[in-house]
Amino acid sequence: MHTPLPRPLVALAKSKSVWAALALIVLLECCLFNMPHWRSLATGGASADQGPAPACLGPGLVRLPGGALKVSDPTQAWIETSSKTQPLEYLQVLQGGAGANGSERMLERVHVRLDLRAPGGQAWTPAGTATLSSSPSSDYLRNRSNVAQPAQARLWISEARGSLVAVSGLIVNPRVPFALRPARIGLMALVAALVIAFLPNSRLWRIHLDTGSRLQRLAFWLAMAPVGLWASWTVVIQIGGFVPGDFHEPGSYTYDFNQYGHLADTILAGRPWLDLPVAQGLAQAPNPYSVAVRERLLASGQGPIYWDYAFYQGHWYSYFGPLPALLLFAPYRALTSLFVPGGLMLPTPAAAAILVAGFTLTGSLLLVRLIRRYVPGASLGACAFALLTFLTGSQLTYLLYRDDFYAIPFDASILLSTLGLWLWLGARRVRPVSGGRTRPWRAEDNLEGCLALTAQEVRLSLPRLAAGSLAIGATLGCRQTFIAWGLLALPIFAPEIKAMSKGLRRTNPLSASQRTDDPLTIEPAFSAAILPAALLPVVLVALPLLAYNAWRFGSPLDFGNRHQITVVDLNRYRPPLSNLPWLVFYYLFQPLTGSQAFPYVQRFPAPLPVWQYAEPGLGGLFALTPILALALALLAFRRVREPLEETFAVPLLEVLLGLSAALLAFTAYMGGLNPRYMLDFSCLLALAAGLPLAQALGHDARRPGRERRVLRLIALACLLFGLLTCVLSCLTALEGQPLFDQVASWFAAF
Repeated sequence: MHTPLPRPLVALAKSKSVWAALALIVLLECCLFNMPHWRSLATGGASADQGPAPACLGPGLVRLPGGALKVSDPTQAWIETSSKTQPLEYLQVLQGGAGANGSERMLERVHVRLDLRAPGGQAWTPAGTATLSSSPSSDYLRNRSNVAQPAQARLWISEARGSLVAVSGLIVNPRVPFALRPARIGLMALVAALVIAFLPNSRLWRIHLDTGSRLQRLAFWLAMAPVGLWASWTVVIQIGGFVPGDFHEPGSYTYDFNQYGHLADTILAGRPWLDLPVAQGLAQAPNPYSVAVRERLLASGQGPIYWDYAFYQGHWYSYFGPLPALLLFAPYRALTSLFVPGGLMLPTPAAAAILVAGFTLTGSLLLVRLIRRYVPGASLGACAFALLTFLTGSQLTYLLYRDDFYAIPFDASILLSTLGLWLWLGARRVRPVSGGRTRPWRAEDNLEGCLALTAQEVRLSLPRLAAGSLAIGATLGCRQTFIAWGLLALPIFAPEIKAMSKGLRRTNPLSASQRTDDPLTIEPAFSAAILPAALLPVVLVALPLLAYNAWRFGSPLDFGNRHQITVVDLNRYRPPLSNLPWLVFYYLFQPLTGSQAFPYVQRFPAPLPVWQYAEPGLGGLFALTPILALALALLAFRRVREPLEETFAVPLLEVLLGLSAALLAFTAYMGGLNPRYMLDFSCLLALAAGLPLAQALGHDARRPGRERRVLRLIALACLLFGLLTCVLSCLTALEGQPLFDQVASWFAAF
């Protein structure tokens, strides 16, 4: 008996977009990515079975008994072969061989350069560079010069003296094998699925966003599952193979990346300073923060001097927020002490993975709640599109690969801030007319401009209000700039604030208004409960942190950052105001800088009129994620802005944009230019971008008009570009690792 296929499979089989995507993937994989194979056939490529071409070694290379090469002089480390004046398209480097006794360690990545010499000429022409790795595709070097028929080819080994490289020979014009890469095919399929899902006439745009739907909730948790699996895998790998990151060379600073582990040990020991050795000269120096003083101490052999640690009155401290150490690192040390004497230190990348996974969840939940609250009738497609915009625009990818102690305060703060806002947005509760559990208030619950705050159907959840305040107040113990998120309470609870004010005025005998039936009034008795619920959690967090500051540095407001050992003496340095316009431009609009080598972009330093701390960056926020600029520009259109005004979203958007601008200016002025400082304001901008996107991209079941279809295509192109820059950003950070080499090998022979 014939069993019919499920309807979704039938729809996929009939979809022209799916078949077009499949054809494009086959074309790209078989033709474009395997173009080196077809080119090698055109030049009569030789098989590797024919053996290497005769070659001679330069004086700077020594062939070891095991077949490997040793670099004795990098200035003459080359292998030369004749190309027989035939057209040279590719050169294959045969990898193999061992050291003298077979136990020496070979370089896993070998940097090489190809030079060619034309017939009758004396000069050598550069023909390209490459990095040999474990990937077979990296063995093939394409001739990128204008010397089509060279007489000789010379391969330079660009490694340090004493390096051992497993290079056994060269093959001129090899036959590049045809190869299908499952990972590459899977990545193209993922991109194709994303494009098909957000095409202008996709069914996702016609599905209503329903947070109560079990199917949509299941889809959300399935989307979050890979992040949870990544975090779990990272934690297991890091704990299983943890090696403390402590780097010290004589005459140089000590770089200890276990700062949060040391801080946890300090908390458990009950002392304010870190248990780290102190150089006698540094303790006795009249100004240990002077760069010149520190350089003289290092030159005289005094150390260690820990870089980016705080030094105060003869002791080392951490100027980073202590809350992650208290909640993650100290409990792990205490728990493992039950099984291992003294306990174990929690690897910083493991803690970072936990916090980043938590932020991915809380940030996504927050944006869904924002859209459900302020964009009635939003579609599932608009919500999913806004989610991808938020995750790319908030610089999530930076947090994925930056897993050292510098990122921990940002990870924790952004997790706590988004959690706090999510709780606040769920504090105003509505009981459905049909009964049952309460749900968060939405804009469509408003009746003729009246929130009916005193009605039985609407109430304020004090536990959620207090929990949100506690989460946002806790950012004081992480990255202190995130406490500014607390100002978002003003637009979120504006009706409650006005109702409380009316209630207080009504009880005032001098007040002219004596109405008792005003639904926008909260009685003073309830106000007396709301204020402690909102403010007391912040006080309970702030007081211990301020006391901790006073215990360490003698002042409640001294968080320790001016005592850090860094590039300048922060006690005397004053940032130049003239740099501020340039820094704002770089943070938002610095264009990407291309590169001839994979991944074809590079971090580029940003020049400033006056010296200030500045790290090279890949690009500005709007240059990396243009979808943010497009989304914010949509607010200028009346069709987008007016519906958001009707749902009371505009005051929240104004505070989000104002806070992001203030934090951008403050961070740029005080901290200079650093890609991680972008996190201070990027998440706020990404949240603000979600609402106009969800409103403009369509939230009804009608067939989209031409304008909306064009807007969806433009937005999709901007989103894809942002996702591409996220991938490139990760690749630039992963250079030198196996994953980078595998991806680079896909393009090595082009």
